[in-house]
Amino acid sequence: MKWTPEVIKQKILTDQRWLERAVVAIYERQTEREQDLFITEDYNERGFNNVDCRTGAFMAQWIKKGNHLTGKWIVLAKKIMPKYVNQLTAIAQGKEKELETSKC
Repeated sequence: MKWTPEVIKQKILTDQRWLERAVVAIYERQTEREQDLFITEDYNERGFNNVDCRTGAFMAQWIKKGNHLTGKWIVLAKKIMPKYVNQLTAIAQGKEKELETSKC
């Protein structure tokens, strides 16, 4: 499959597994300090922007503990994650085999 921004956006808006993986993938691009403090310090076009960093970090940590997004959190994630489609596309293109074998 060819991972394009359109394909990635469609996946995150229609498949909760993709949405949750996207939140975690963007969170993991934050520096360790940014993750710990729920902030954006480095303006390097990696990870969450300053507006979304608190919410994104909270959701990512929730997911990483084995939980799933529900209710308003799914709505919120679907609202903010399309902003990160270019980062997600780059991640997907770099890990195409890994994504295909995980059946997402």
